[in-house]
Amino acid sequence: MNRHNYLGSAQRAIVGGSVAILCGCAVPGDHSPAVPAATAPASTPAPKPMGVPAPVRRTCPEAAITNLPPEIVLANRALTEFSSTLVGVESTYTNGKGDQTIQIMSGGYADEVTERYDNLLPLGTVKVAGLDGDVVQGSLLTSTVRLVFWQLPSIAPPCGLHVLVATNVPDDVYQAAIAGISVPQP
Repeated sequence: MNRHNYLGSAQRAIVGGSVAILCGCAVPGDHSPAVPAATAPASTPAPKPMGVPAPVRRTCPEAAITNLPPEIVLANRALTEFSSTLVGVESTYTNGKGDQTIQIMSGGYADEVTERYDNLLPLGTVKVAGLDGDVVQGSLLTSTVRLVFWQLPSIAPPCGLHVLVATNVPDDVYQAAIAGISVPQP
């Protein structure tokens, strides 16, 4: 079949209000063979991308928690964009009911993490993956929140900062989370 007959069939189908082109049947009065919709040519080829290729995205070294109790499971994992080429990772673990959560953020800025809390008090330091971490505690509405900040010294901001945020988590689970944190070193 030539292109002229196909276009003629399509035009007559549209003008006549028929859906012949969709069902693959012939238009009344047209003596050309039917063309199944799957074999119909695309109306316009997709444009080819031009210019500079997309930049390669780099992800901050991701901290992981290896020894949480079985009732605390990964509920969400999200990327945080710092620039068009750099992303951080935020993982949220919960007990399933949502009343106990542990978030671990890889990359970021301390003031962005702490701005939602207005009553944070320093509690001291703790070892996290062999590094010193600063512990602060506060509340958000009726929830008790403990945060641990630590910096990977060999990595520039914002990727060097890591934060653990424990909300309404019993002390034994909190201690296990801190003891089970690992961060790959570049």
